[in-house]
Amino acid sequence: MEEGNRILFDTWAESWQQGCLLGNGFMGQVIYGRPGEEIVELSHGAFFSGSGNEDPYPEKGAEAFAAARQAALEGNYGEVYRQTGKLMGNRGNYGTNLPVGKLYISMQGQQSVAGYGRFLDLDRGIAGCSYGEEENRHLREAFTSHEDHIFACRLEQTGAEMTLTVSFDGGRNPFRTWAEDGLLCFETAALETVHSDGTEGTRLYGAVKVCGEGGREGEICSEEAAGKRDCPGIKVSGAKRVVLYLSMEVWTERKETEETGAAEKVRECVRGRVCHNFAEYLDLRERHCADVGALMGRQKLKLGPWQEEEQEQNGKEGEKKKEEQGRKPAQEHGREVLSAGELLAQVRQGGDNRRLTELMYQYGRYLLLSSSRQDSPLPAHLQGVWNDDVACQIGWTCDMHLDINTQMNYWISEPGNLRECHEPLFDWMEKRLIPNGRLTARKCYGRRGWVGELVSNAWGYAAPYWNESLSPCPTGGIWQASDYMEHYRYGQNREFLEKRALPVIGEAVSFFLEYLFEDREGRLVGGPSISPENAFLADGKKYFASLGCTYETVMIRELFLQYAEICRELGIGGEQGREPGTEREQGCGWGTEQKCVPKAGQEEVYGQDAGQKKGEDWGEILRQTEKALPRLLPYRVLPDGTLAEWNHDYKAADLQHRHTSHLLGLFPYSQITPKGTPALAKAAAASIKARLTPYENWEDTGWARALLALYSARLGEAPQAYRHLVSMQTQLTGGNLLVMHPPTRGAGSFMEVYELDGNTGFSMAVMEMLIQSHEECIRLLPALPEMWPVGKLEGAVVRGGIILDLYWEQGKPVKAALLSEADRTLTLRYADTVRECHLKAGQKISYDSF
Repeated sequence: MEEGNRILFDTWAESWQQGCLLGNGFMGQVIYGRPGEEIVELSHGAFFSGSGNEDPYPEKGAEAFAAARQAALEGNYGEVYRQTGKLMGNRGNYGTNLPVGKLYISMQGQQSVAGYGRFLDLDRGIAGCSYGEEENRHLREAFTSHEDHIFACRLEQTGAEMTLTVSFDGGRNPFRTWAEDGLLCFETAALETVHSDGTEGTRLYGAVKVCGEGGREGEICSEEAAGKRDCPGIKVSGAKRVVLYLSMEVWTERKETEETGAAEKVRECVRGRVCHNFAEYLDLRERHCADVGALMGRQKLKLGPWQEEEQEQNGKEGEKKKEEQGRKPAQEHGREVLSAGELLAQVRQGGDNRRLTELMYQYGRYLLLSSSRQDSPLPAHLQGVWNDDVACQIGWTCDMHLDINTQMNYWISEPGNLRECHEPLFDWMEKRLIPNGRLTARKCYGRRGWVGELVSNAWGYAAPYWNESLSPCPTGGIWQASDYMEHYRYGQNREFLEKRALPVIGEAVSFFLEYLFEDREGRLVGGPSISPENAFLADGKKYFASLGCTYETVMIRELFLQYAEICRELGIGGEQGREPGTEREQGCGWGTEQKCVPKAGQEEVYGQDAGQKKGEDWGEILRQTEKALPRLLPYRVLPDGTLAEWNHDYKAADLQHRHTSHLLGLFPYSQITPKGTPALAKAAAASIKARLTPYENWEDTGWARALLALYSARLGEAPQAYRHLVSMQTQLTGGNLLVMHPPTRGAGSFMEVYELDGNTGFSMAVMEMLIQSHEECIRLLPALPEMWPVGKLEGAVVRGGIILDLYWEQGKPVKAALLSEADRTLTLRYADTVRECHLKAGQKISYDSF
């Protein structure tokens, strides 16, 4: 049978960082599984403090930017620093996502914790635990349903009857609880004073219903709950089985008359969701498991023998029942079943990491799926749909960081066969970020189009960051907009390309055509802007913004390449017959010897008039884009063999900085490849080595380490990619398999912080080690480590809208099965072996000669 994706635990959680995560794209729960008292940490993806009501823009931002550019041309970085200080946005009531509170389920009369086991079933989205003697065993499970918008928890005692009390504590948030129609109701507000003034934020209403089978249920009592006296609770006595239903929803504070109507609408909706009885639990559970199972089941990864799975029957019922009760079976497929702690210990002792890697790969998919569903109100923030109550208390905030974190959250969505997860990101960008980005373009840069900066929030904040060290950074938005192209490349939806991707990317192109200017050598340069989040030393002082930093040029080049690709796909302009990749060969030059100047008699339009002559004349913008591409500032290799991060020779203030933004042409983009640009690929590898030397100085974080693994995978360096994965598992992964961001010298915190990107980045790194499709071909096992000699990955999606099943033995592919929705010819590559494949729409075709 197929080995399930269950994370097992030998003990209960003592903190959020050890709990099991559940979510439905709206709300999230973290389950402790404690004997005698269950703690459920509650969160909601749209529970944000602050508001979007304030004008965050400086009075004379465009003038300050012009002055900063002039100072940069003169090499006066002190003046650049002063002028960019005038360009900064006003943080005002920027806000942060906040935890909602805790639900306590207190149980009386439980003594023995013998045979304790806890689990998180990724295939079904169910968490549970069990403990006690056989004659009086406690069984518990919970799930968060997207289909019915509820959290449900079932508790069962096989022997003695249960008496339990349910209560809510809102923590630092202002909150109130009350009893109404047999429900425990609570309201709270996202108010805090670290990232806002404490007066504005979303409101949330929640309701809990408790149903018992037998006994007295729904009895309202006054309990001392988590130190909060006179907080009502719901008490159930004399029942052997109890089911709890919870739902919650947010609304935004408005004018008094609108506020009353919005609040009542939310209350009515939530009360309707929880009005289920005990008998309905199994139907709710079945719908939930079918929903999650259909999505998670699209893809299977096995880093071990897979042939016997093709022959075995479904597992024994006894073993299955043990798994559902939290107790682990002794073996699966001939290998011992280990808990999360045992798997981590095994890898930390230098042992086999295959089972841990399988689980962590699927965990990244599961966490994204739980955070971002097609109808989610917002995209996944820094922590997905959960909140550890750490990020929101420190300077980072729990928001949408647009200089790596939100991007990495979503990279696995397309190849991971979860493309629906992308929808909330596109909706948020089009409804919130881009409209505000148009104001930023005009007020801060004096140009048309739209831009997004380094951070954003629930209201689409788009102004430059409020500190000179992190602004200006006008390419954060277009980095995130790359998701539009990837969504099309993997899904091949031409309507999406024409109606959504083209307007978003085309309008951004119009800004950057105006933003660029010619340097003395006739090249097109941007700035001043930062290389996130690094600094350089000039005259013994630390500075941040300069002209033509590599990161910004990479982003602008990629934007132009994407726009040219869109126009080619849609037949816009006169060169739609051009072979794919021509623009990349044209636009990715390197070396200071390359100078591109206009030919005599040619009229060039850059600056304030670019893209304005014909409004949304996509063909005219394409003409300007194609002329601009070869004139962009090229990559530069330094005398030490590394890739330059800036367009000057000042040294970095932190040589082992966690951000490696100047290498993004290697990944996620394909501007740098070992085959196409070998000198640049060599320089990128040298840059990674320099970042890690001395190794103990490297500013290690989950997402930063995942990015190193991705770089190594693109370079075809399997041992290095594997080493980075193992480093994540041994140094950065917690007991519940969440990848953490420890406090670092550049990103301080009072304790480690959970970030979704660490787990999704890990998943993407595994995918890139097994399959790549960014070079107009499908590469099989491009960075397969020796420790994974046999395995399979079924249901992977590659660019071109193709689903691929890959099987390998002895480190070589033995079968590749491809399914395309359209007739298509493509190239499969493994090492030096090349296969041309002709696919027919809807027909799965297998190849087994490599």
